[in-house]
Amino acid sequence: MNKSLSKGFLSRGGHYVFFSTMLTKVITFVISLIIIRIFTTNDYGNISYAFSIITLFVPVVGLGLHYSLVRFGGLEGDLQVKNNLFLSLSTWGSLFSLVLCFILIISSKWITIKIPEAGRYLRMFSPLMITFFLFQMISSYFRAQKNNKLYSFSLLLKAILSLIICPIAAYYFNVSGYIIAYVFIPFIAAVILYLLYKRQYQLRIKRHEKIPIGQYLKYGAWLGVGIIAAQLMLVLDVIMVGNILTDSNQLALYKVATIIPVNLLSIPLVLFTTDFVHIAEHASDRKFLVDYYKKYLRNIIPILLLILTVWFVFGAYIVRLFGHDYIESQPIISILFIMVIGAYIFRIPLANIISAVGKSKWNSYSNFILLIVNVTLNLTLIPRMGLKGAAIATTASIWTNGIINFIFYRYYLKRYCTEE
Repeated sequence: MNKSLSKGFLSRGGHYVFFSTMLTKVITFVISLIIIRIFTTNDYGNISYAFSIITLFVPVVGLGLHYSLVRFGGLEGDLQVKNNLFLSLSTWGSLFSLVLCFILIISSKWITIKIPEAGRYLRMFSPLMITFFLFQMISSYFRAQKNNKLYSFSLLLKAILSLIICPIAAYYFNVSGYIIAYVFIPFIAAVILYLLYKRQYQLRIKRHEKIPIGQYLKYGAWLGVGIIAAQLMLVLDVIMVGNILTDSNQLALYKVATIIPVNLLSIPLVLFTTDFVHIAEHASDRKFLVDYYKKYLRNIIPILLLILTVWFVFGAYIVRLFGHDYIESQPIISILFIMVIGAYIFRIPLANIISAVGKSKWNSYSNFILLIVNVTLNLTLIPRMGLKGAAIATTASIWTNGIINFIFYRYYLKRYCTEE
C-alpha cells in the first residue's frame, strides 16, 4: 500500500476495519455454505427471492438517517451534540422503519406473485427493517466518533452471533428458525453494544433536545434512495430471473453464482468506510481528492489482479465448495468477475467520494440510470440467454454506472473545488 495512504489508513483505524470486514465476509461465506447444504435448492431459491426483495429496502431503513449520523455527526466536535443527534435520528428512523415493515408485510403477497412460496418468507424477513436500522445506528455512532476500532468490533460481534445462532436455528427449526434468527441478531448485537459503551460515551436513552430534521432527512434519504437503486442492480437480476424463468432451482443457482463476486465488493469499501469522514473534511480540496483517488488505484489494482488470477486458476475447485448441484454456476461467476473490475476501478471509489463530499443526490441520478440500463438488458437477455444473460446485464450496468460516476467526479473537481 502506498506509504502516505497506508499511514493515514492505519492512523484512522483502517486495519481494524479491514480485518473485521474480511473476517465478517469469511464468516458470512461459511454460513452461506452451511445453509446451502441444509436447505433444498427449492427452499434456498425461495429464501433468496424473498431476501433479494428485502435487500432493496435495507438502504432506506430509517430513511437513511444512519448515513446522516456518520456525515454530520462526524463533522461535529461536541460529544453532547453528537449524542443528541444520535438519539433524535434514532427516534425518527425507528418510526420510519416500523412503517416500512408494515408496508412490506401488507404488500408481500402482491410482491411475490410470481414466486408465491416466497411470500411467507418475505413477511418473516420484514421486521429486519427495524432491527437492522437499530444496529446501523449504533455502529454508525462509532464511525461518527471516529472510533473505527469499535465500529469493527460491532461488525465482528454481529457476524459471530450469526455464525453461532443461524446454522443451529436452520438445522433444528428449518427455514422459519433461520429467518427468525437472522432478523433478531442485529437487535441483540445493538443492545449488547449499547450496554457495553453507554457509560464511555455518556450515552443515555432519555429526553433529548429536538433538532430540525430536514437537512438530515434530505441527505440520508437521497443517499439511501441512490443505494437502493445500486442495490436493486445487484439483486434485480435475481428477482427478474425468478419472475421470468419462474424456477426456484434456477434462482438458487444464480444466487449462488453471485455470492463470491458480491462479497468481493466489500474489499475496496473497507477503505471508504474508514475514510468517509476524512474525505468529507476535505470536500473542497481538489488536490486531496485527486491524490486520494490516484493512491487508491495504485493500491487496488494489484489486489484486483491477484483476485482474478486466483479465480481463473482455482475457480473449478472453489465452486465445488457449494456442492454438486451448483457446479454449473462457474461460467456465470466468471462473467460477474468482469463486473467486479468495473466496480473496483470506477463505481465504488467514485460513488463513495461523491457521497462523502455531500453530493448524494448525484449518486441517486447515476444509480437511476444504472437501473434503467439494468432492467432493459435483463428483459432482453434473460429470455434469450438465461442466467448468463442476467450476469451480462449486471456487468454492463456496473460499468455504465462507473463511467457516469467518473464524469460526475470530474465535474465536481472543476465546479466546486479549490486548490489548497
